[in-house]
Amino acid sequence: DRGNLYKCLYPQGGSPATLAYLGPTGTAYSSYGSTYDLRYCGAGDSSFNDFAAFVSQINLTSAADFPNTIMNVFDVDAFLKRLALDVLTGHWDDYWINGNNYHLFLNPETRRWTYLPYDFDNTFDIRWIDAD
Repeated sequence: DRGNLYKCLYPQGGSPATLAYLGPTGTAYSSYGSTYDLRYCGAGDSSFNDFAAFVSQINLTSAADFPNTIMNVFDVDAFLKRLALDVLTGHWDDYWINGNNYHLFLNPETRRWTYLPYDFDNTFDIRWIDAD
């Protein structure tokens, strides 16, 4: 109840939530349409600066330093397990394929981000594009 929870989606007429670098401060992300939405501000800081710092670490860390950096700031094991489940269920409307339908939560105690998927209506090979 103290961390920040961001909803990340591909809004109609907008851009997908691919976590591409938009700038060093939270303003770039808070004003990026409804792609990134601070749903719960338990940390008391609604500046999006924590989110901007995370995206900066993903995009600007050198390849040599990336493995250590990402393990320190993100729950990588849980993320990989959730992506494996997406593959097994044929879920394509997610971060990996469509840049959509996930939350990112910053745990204030561990200072690590957690990936939380939602909206599983496009699973088991249901597609609204092309054919079912």
